[in-house]
Formats: sequence, C-alpha cells, structure tokens
Amino acid sequence: MSDEHPTDGRRPPPHGSREPRPDPIAAERASAPASDERGPGATAAKKVSAGAQAGFWPEEYTPTRADHVCLALIALSAVYGIVIMLARPTLLGYNPLVLAGLSGSRSALVTIGAQHAVGLTSMTVVVIAFFLSTVSAIKLDLLMWWAGSLWGDVFVTSMVGDSKRKARSAARAGEWARRYESLVIILMNVPVLPIPRGLIAAVLGVSGTRFRKLLAVDLTASAVVQAVWLYLGYRIGEPVVQVVEVIARYSLWLTVAIFVVIVIGAMRKAQREGARAADTADTADTVDTGTPGVSGDRRPPEPGASTSA
Repeated sequence: MSDEHPTDGRRPPPHGSREPRPDPIAAERASAPASDERGPGATAAKKVSAGAQAGFWPEEYTPTRADHVCLALIALSAVYGIVIMLARPTLLGYNPLVLAGLSGSRSALVTIGAQHAVGLTSMTVVVIAFFLSTVSAIKLDLLMWWAGSLWGDVFVTSMVGDSKRKARSAARAGEWARRYESLVIILMNVPVLPIPRGLIAAVLGVSGTRFRKLLAVDLTASAVVQAVWLYLGYRIGEPVVQVVEVIARYSLWLTVAIFVVIVIGAMRKAQREGARAADTADTADTVDTGTPGVSGDRRPPEPGASTSA
C-alpha cells in the first residue's frame, strides 16, 4: 500500500506503520481551492459544521461520514459520562455488577471482590464483572484514538485548549508515544496519571499507533489492573461491604450533591469562556482603533495639541 496521503477531502487511510501519519487537516487545506472559487454557499456550509464549531477541524475541512460518526460518539460519551456519574452512588450500593459493566468502575470491582469474600456474591458474578469491566474500561481509549487518527493535531489542540500545562503534557505524550509505544499504552491503565488518559489515546492516534496493537496491549493491561482491584476487594473484605452499605443508604443525597457540583462546574466554565470572549473582543477593538475604549474612526488628540475650540 502506498504511503501517500490522499488530498481529495476523503478520510485518511488506516494506519499501516508506526511512523506519524500525515495530518489529514493539513492535507485538506493544501488541496482545497480558494474560498472565492468555491462560492459563498460552500463557505456557509463549512461554518455550520458541528466539528468546526467544536474546534475538532477547521471550517475549510470537508468532513466525511467517519468524521460525523466519530463526532456523534464523542458527544454521546460526554452525556453517558454524566449519567454514569449521577448513577454511580446508587449502582455501587445496590448493583455494582451493572456499574462495573457500564463504566469499568474500579470501586465496583473492589466491592464485588469484598462481597465475594464474605459470601454475598458468587464466583460467576466475579468472573462476569471481570470480563465486562475489562472491555468497558478501554472503550474511550479506542474512541479518542480514532478521533486523533482522523483529525490529527487539530483535535489534540482542541483538547488542550488554552492550558499551557496540557500543551506540555501533549508534547511529552507525543514524544513518548513515538519512542515507547507499548509502554505508553500500558501506562494509560495506571490509576493516577499526570496526563489525562483521553489525551494520551488521542496522541497515540496522531502518532500512528496501529489499532490492533492498541487493542491488544490496552486490553491486556486493563485485564491485569481490573484483576488487581478485584483481588484488593477480596483481601479487604468486610470493611468494604460496610462502607458500601453506608453509600447505599445515602445514595440519593450523594446523587444530588454530584448534580450540584456538575451544575456549578458548568456555570463557572461558561463564565470563564464569556470573560475570555469579552477580553478577545476588547483586544480586537484596541487593535482596530489604536486606543482601548475608542471606537469608530475617532482618535485621541496628539500630545501637545490644544483641545480648546
């Protein structure tokens, strides 16, 4: 298969090597005709693209069906994550198996292991929880890898935003992914990471990691980690069961508290974005007029000039 990257607006070919793949967005920009040759209708269509509005690809990029499907899955995953977060206390207290299968929850696995230790759960439930949670824990890794392979550095930039710390983290992850690919995939399953797991998966997609390798290594590492959580719960036993019983008793209030935290976080984020947009508008006005707070063609008097009639 040729290593040349298509520049006709279609989705890039699958990864075939470990080398970083050409950026599909850059290829689209290079091959796209000038805006005045495409007509106003085409430009307007680009501006209403949901992916362009989200910053996942530029306005001149021509999205394919794969782009739209991936974008829809990312949006659904965000809603899914909020729903699981709200349902977590109730599911953990009353049905940890469902929680483990839906989210790969480590707390659910610890609970199941502890319940098995005290005779409240059969070995069949433990095995089912292990397999379901192992697969569930890596589902977002595969999605972020796909997005990174489709949209390249533009998607990583949209994830980083204005955070300099995240930008440095993304740069380090990109360097590590090219030099220690398998190790980076394994480290994604470490419980506490200095770099967001989704960002690492996206960088792996940009750097050219093959899907089969990602699936095999990530699934194996996930299985080892999930087994450790089950064993940890089994070793602790009764104290975990007692804590879970308390969580079940107050699950409704915990859900309300989580909901309040989500709402407050969303409001603060909206305020920050509004303040950032206002600062951008003020900066643009300053550049246009030459002086903050002066609009139109009015200019302040030059130094030394008389202001009297």
